[in-house]
Amino acid sequence: MTGWIKPENIAYLELKGPDAVRFLNGQISNNVSGDLSKKVVTACVCTMKGKVDAVIRVTAGNGPESLLIEVDKAQEEAVLARLDRYLIADDCEFIESPEVSDVTHIIAESIDHPGAREHWRYGLKGFDVFGEVDTSGLTELELTDLLAQKILHGIPEYGFEISGEEFPASLGLDKWAVDFHKGCYLGQEIVSRIESAGKIPKKLRLFLTTKPYEKGATFSDANGKEIAAATRDSVPHPDQQDTFLTPLLAKDSFAKEGFEEIAILYPPKL
Repeated sequence: MTGWIKPENIAYLELKGPDAVRFLNGQISNNVSGDLSKKVVTACVCTMKGKVDAVIRVTAGNGPESLLIEVDKAQEEAVLARLDRYLIADDCEFIESPEVSDVTHIIAESIDHPGAREHWRYGLKGFDVFGEVDTSGLTELELTDLLAQKILHGIPEYGFEISGEEFPASLGLDKWAVDFHKGCYLGQEIVSRIESAGKIPKKLRLFLTTKPYEKGATFSDANGKEIAAATRDSVPHPDQQDTFLTPLLAKDSFAKEGFEEIAILYPPKL
C-alpha cells in the first residue's frame, strides 16, 4: 500500500530549552536523545504504577533545543498537565499549540524530500512531511483504508486499547516504544520488572474471526469470569474474504471456536 493522508485528531506541544531532551527522557519510555530530524519516535507516558497514560510521538522541533510532541487531540490537556507537573527546576518550557506547518503522511518505502521524517504511524513504513509536499502520482488514502493496517500492526489508540489501566507490555508497546537501557523515567521500575518477570494479566491479542464483534464484547471462562474483551469493532480482513480482524485484551488462557490467533506485526523500534 502506498499513498498519502492528512492525519486527523492530533495536536502538538513544543518543549523548548537546554534541558528539553534530558527532562523528556526522564518522563517517557523511549529515548529521544540524538538526531530526531529524520524520524519520529513513539513513547509511552506512564503513571507511577507503570501503566500507560498516553502514547506520544516525538520529533525534532525548530532549533537545536526544541522537541515537537504529537499527542491524540483528546488527550492534549491531560498530557500537558501530566508532563508539566514534573517540570520544576529544568531549563525548558512547554509551548501549547505551537505553530506547526500542515503535516502530510506518505506511506512509501522512501521519498525524495529533505524534511521527511520516518514514522510508522499506521504500522506501515511512512514519512511525515511538514509544509508543502508534492503528492502527485500518489493515491489519497482514507483512514478507513488504514484501520485494518493499524490493527494488524498493533497500533493502540486512546479510547480503544488505551484506557489508562494497561501496561506497555499489555499492548505490545514494550517491543517498539520502550527503551530498557536509557535510564529512569516515571513508572520505569515496574515496566522493567514486568519485562523481567514476563507476567501480565491480559495482553493485546489479534484473532481472525468468522463474524464481527463490537467494541466492549466480553468473553468468560467456564466459571463465568471475564477473560477477554474486544478493544474495538472488528473490521474486515483486507486480503481474506468473509474474515474479520478482532483485537482483544485477553488472558493467555482465552480460546474460542471461530477465533484463530495471528501474530501482530509490530513496527520496528526507531
